[in-house]
Amino acid sequence: MKSHLKEKLRDLAFINAFISIVDDRCAVIENVQNIVECNEIYVNIEASGFSIKVWGSGLTLSNYEYSIVEVNGNITGIELEKQRRISGK
Repeated sequence: MKSHLKEKLRDLAFINAFISIVDDRCAVIENVQNIVECNEIYVNIEASGFSIKVWGSGLTLSNYEYSIVEVNGNITGIELEKQRRISGK
């Protein structure tokens, strides 16, 4: 019940992670909290309790403003993983 209420509040507050895939050359991720790692073949971004991993070649980040990140390059895959909370935190 508590997690269901938390999800509803998240929906109402517009703090969910949004991923817009423009094509295989661009993906826009909104409500970014942290850029964990970025190199030419892999980008790992934390957004709204999820870890978003982008795979490809020639990857770069741009437009990191207002919690929005644009991933550019040859995108071959996007993986979404719910982050686990550490008990006691």
